[in-house]
Amino acid sequence: MKLNIKSNSNIHFTKNNFLNSYLNNFIDNENTYELIKYPCFEHDPRLLNDAQSAAEYILKTDKKIFICGDYDCDGIMATSILFNTIKQFNSNVNFMIPDRIIDGYGLNIRMIDVIKTQVPPNEVLILTCDNGIACFEAIDYAKSLGMTVIVTDHHTVGEKLPNADFIVHPALGNYPFKEISGATVAYKLCQLIIEMGGLNIPNLEISNKQFAAITVVSDVMPICSYYYDTMKVNENRRLLQEGITSMRNNPDWHIKMLSEMCNFNMETLDETTIGFNIAPVLNASGRIAKADYAVDFFTKEQKDRDAAIVDCSYLVYLNEERKKMKIAELNKAESVVCGKSIKLAFYPELHKGLIGIVAGQFTDKYKVPSGIFTQVKKDGTVLWTGSMRSNTVHLYNALTEISKKCPIVAFGGHAGAAGITIADENIDLFKQIAEKYFYTNACEPANYAIEVKDYRSVLDAGECIKELKPFGNGLPKPQVKFNFFCTSVDVFYKSGHVKLSNYKQEELWLFGKRDEIKKHPVLNTLPLKSDNMQKLQETMNKQEAEKNKWERYSQYKKYYNFIIEAEIDYSCFNNQLGTQISVKKFK
Repeated sequence: MKLNIKSNSNIHFTKNNFLNSYLNNFIDNENTYELIKYPCFEHDPRLLNDAQSAAEYILKTDKKIFICGDYDCDGIMATSILFNTIKQFNSNVNFMIPDRIIDGYGLNIRMIDVIKTQVPPNEVLILTCDNGIACFEAIDYAKSLGMTVIVTDHHTVGEKLPNADFIVHPALGNYPFKEISGATVAYKLCQLIIEMGGLNIPNLEISNKQFAAITVVSDVMPICSYYYDTMKVNENRRLLQEGITSMRNNPDWHIKMLSEMCNFNMETLDETTIGFNIAPVLNASGRIAKADYAVDFFTKEQKDRDAAIVDCSYLVYLNEERKKMKIAELNKAESVVCGKSIKLAFYPELHKGLIGIVAGQFTDKYKVPSGIFTQVKKDGTVLWTGSMRSNTVHLYNALTEISKKCPIVAFGGHAGAAGITIADENIDLFKQIAEKYFYTNACEPANYAIEVKDYRSVLDAGECIKELKPFGNGLPKPQVKFNFFCTSVDVFYKSGHVKLSNYKQEELWLFGKRDEIKKHPVLNTLPLKSDNMQKLQETMNKQEAEKNKWERYSQYKKYYNFIIEAEIDYSCFNNQLGTQISVKKFK
């Protein structure tokens, strides 16, 4: 197994020893550190391959424009950016999002057939966003009908390019930085459209930037690069910084409405808010319903505010349903999981919209790449469609190599996430080849935990990392390891959460760790002192009371010394701004 180690250097970036220990894991020199504080400016959108030509065509065309997006947060935001901008010049614009269950990912022949029934093909402009670079069959079909096709995408470019009229993609041509989101590509194209069209609507440009910034987080784009030469052109960090500042001070009204319904504070919004409060709501629509609902909301005008309230409340409802469904899907996948170097689960009836979430949970739990598959039928053929996640092995490269030894119907994606479809008869071969490949190319998950003295030191570390925010891909939240002496354990059965505390009024929350703590030796040291069963049984039967009870374990002058590994951040939680400690391991 390879070790995931970048540096053993001991550069003194600051006067703070904790920051120095942390930064030495993620950047190569002092100049790179300066770019964390003062990142490069956004690149000229004219440098994007075909962007200027595509913008000119969009502005002058009288064709009906169909924006064909994707069903995740990046695709939803990209579609909204393009639609909100183009409708300022051309009222003859519409959008289409593929159905995750019916269509799968990307532009497809069914969508084109729908379009051609509405408009004569030679009067159609198809504009893809967050997809298209691998949609060869659909684009060939559209072109054969006489349609014009513009592709805007950011996914990995294969050995050949689609037969589109224009391809706006950061990996083509001489664009300085390749790893931007699909919505960022759309945002940059719209910068040109706005400029070349002579449009002056400041709020539109502000909203476009905020939408793009959200996808830096949701699509896990790198906001820091290890090497100086890459970091000096990494525009994601400034886009996210400025997007967060803009959302705090002058939020797009759709985002503001979402904050009110989801009860998060716009004044303290940060990358964690985006990742946990905004992106999941958008993604939920495409996972268990239709992403069109989210695009409908983000493309509403303020005069339609009453309708937008209905849209927004439905998006929040879908996200709550998604949370409930995820638990059942996790249990199904766990029942059939196999493999060592890669965890694979093939379960016929998993919800296609949730397999990506399950794959992410498996990768976090098992610390290896994962692939979660559900069964589908196409033209009578049994297929398995899957979602893969990895923190250590480049998935697109892996699937490229595996496909040389095992037939794969289709695949695409990035380093850390990929979609794949395999024929039923090739499942066993795929398992065999994948296990061998991931064993050979396995990389030990990085452990960057910094040992600190105690709980107080963790709080101090949280204060000093404020200057490094935002955190994300390339600059993850710091990990710490410390001792925590515990004199009291509170177990909350309904939520599944656990609180560890001591007489110094220090406390740690173990979210969802009820079952783990019940098996932990701490309860041999600290016996059950009290619970609320008797009070609950005044209004509930015994079974209901068991599900809702609270227990406290403690004993005078006794304590248990936990060894804690945690991730820290400086952010707002439950309306409390300060050091946030997220426990990952405890023993």
